[in-house]
Amino acid sequence: MDVIITGISGHLGNLLRQSKIINFIELPKNSTRNSNFMNFEVEKILVENNYLIHAAWNMESRNLETSYEINVKGSLNLIEKLENLKFDFSKFIFISTINANHNSKSVYENHKYAIEKIILEKGGYVIKPGLVYDKKDPFSGGFIKNLYTLASKYPFLPNFTAEREIYYLASSEKILEIVEQIIKNEKLTSREFKIFDIGPLNYKSLVNNFMNLNKAIINIPWLVGFMAARFFEILKINFPVKSDSLMALK
Repeated sequence: MDVIITGISGHLGNLLRQSKIINFIELPKNSTRNSNFMNFEVEKILVENNYLIHAAWNMESRNLETSYEINVKGSLNLIEKLENLKFDFSKFIFISTINANHNSKSVYENHKYAIEKIILEKGGYVIKPGLVYDKKDPFSGGFIKNLYTLASKYPFLPNFTAEREIYYLASSEKILEIVEQIIKNEKLTSREFKIFDIGPLNYKSLVNNFMNLNKAIINIPWLVGFMAARFFEILKINFPVKSDSLMALK
């Protein structure tokens, strides 16, 4: 079965393409990763029986204004175009994130939740995975790869979340299971799915158990990490952790 997808070149999109059941086809767009907008050409490929997965999201745009302009407006524009085509939103699957909610201090999570609400109201599906990884090659991409690469370099690591168990990991296989159930039109009891197969973990368990690294973990107050991240962002210096990611951990 053919399924249309946005964000096929991203970490999750590449993993989903491993499916032996679904043939994923990229939804054409006239914007790039570096564009300050997100615009899809739905008329060129969408047909009546196609499901559509919206996975595209500019992860670098974590500022309130830029994320809204690119991610929220881009998603709303896609939804409006589909409405004009009388698209059946019961065939729309939105990829969100496990902790997206209206109370989140994170721009990323808050904006994901804003689109979640709209899709659910229209009868679509929302998948909320934890940190996505590939069971066959867990450290090959995404946030897990970045964290593993960083953690491998240093003998000790700062931890801004103390002993809190807040990390959830979702394998691409687990996500594909749900996607396949949806497109097979199986009887599902919900249209919203929180997905993880590992967790909750604290930071020490994530690094030393899941990643199998033997690292000293030093607890540092959250505010110190947040101020450091903001300082480097203002100076436009690359810092391993984004301030918005720390807001999600608060």
